[in-house]
Parts: sequence; structure tokens; C-alpha cells
Amino acid sequence: MAARRNQWASFLTEAASDVRRLNSVDRFSSIPVRERESVALHSYWVVLYSLMLHRRLDGPGEALGSLLSYAAVHDLPECLTGDVVRTFKYSSGEFREAVQAAEHSMVERLPKPVLSMLRRAESMSGDGTWEHGWYVETVAKAADFLSLYQYLMRELRGGNSDIGPFVKAMRADMNKMRKKVSESFRPAADPRRSRILTELADLYKSMSTLSVKPKFVL
Repeated sequence: MAARRNQWASFLTEAASDVRRLNSVDRFSSIPVRERESVALHSYWVVLYSLMLHRRLDGPGEALGSLLSYAAVHDLPECLTGDVVRTFKYSSGEFREAVQAAEHSMVERLPKPVLSMLRRAESMSGDGTWEHGWYVETVAKAADFLSLYQYLMRELRGGNSDIGPFVKAMRADMNKMRKKVSESFRPAADPRRSRILTELADLYKSMSTLSVKPKFVL
């Protein structure tokens, strides 16, 4: 009994404290925004949108648990690394590789329960070792972009003109993702996969073409 209590004490000390840092890490911290959004809140939206997309796409039921797990921890390393604004992180291939290398190194410092959870979720994504790995990674990525889209549109509708360059960059990313998803079609091999990818390509197209102008300037 004492050993069991010690196990839980270790779990509570290691896992809870580090993960909760996500609530203190703000996204878009380098630009003025009307409403701050923490990485923890963003992760919640990605989980919710993953569930909504899964139901909308009539995705494979056996993949739902892995999809939601992956969505929940997709930004977990940021409890250590902080959030690097996307337009800066992807400004050059060399810088992106340097940031990713630093992230991979820092992730190893996560407590064992947290690191184990992250590795498990990653293993169930699109690494080719599981039948539905492509689905988990593709839908979670779409949910991630959907969360970003909704946040930027909310800022823009509220009159935040400073967010304009990020909206422009987001639309460019949406077009890239639409092309990437479209090139993944395998209609003859898997009709359901083709249908899901076609619908996600349409989603990216819709998000990349909608135009919203600020109602007033801050």
C-alpha cells in the first residue's frame, strides 16, 4: 500500500506540474492581440475540432481514441520550449531545422510519465506502423489549422489590423496543405481514405479563400 502511494505521489509531482505550464504559455506572444490564447486552451480547441471533424468525416471508430490523444499532446513540448510564432519558425528551412532540433533535445527532459504519453501518441500517428496512422496525423493537423483559422478570424473581425500578415501567411499555408492532401489520394486502393482526403482538401480551400476585413482599427 505504501509503495502504491509513493507511485502516485511521484506521478502527481512529475506529471502535473510540468504539463500545467502550458496554461502560462501564450500563443502569438510577439504581436498585439485583443484576446490572448494559451497553448493549453489551443490544445483544447484542437481536441474538440478533431472530434467534430471525425464525426463530420465519418472516420474509423477504432482511430478516435488515438486521434484525440494525439490532438491533446501535439503541442506538449511547448511547456518547456515556449511557443515560437509560426511565421518566424518557418521563415527559413535552416532556422526551422534548428528549432526542431532544440525541441527534440528539450523534450527528453520531460518527466517519464509525460514523455511516455507523448511518445505513445506519436507512435499512433502517420509513421507507417499502424493502419490508421495517416488518419490520426491528417485530421489532427486539419484541426490544428482550424483552431488557428478561428482564432485569427476572431481577431480580424474584432478590428485587429496587426494580425493581417499572419492571416496572409495562414492562407498560404492552407493552400500548401490543400495541395499536400490532394496529392495523397489513393482512390483505387482505399475509397474511404480518398473520400476523407477530398473533404479535407475542400476544408482547406474554404479556409484559404474566405475574406474577412477588420470592422475597425485598434
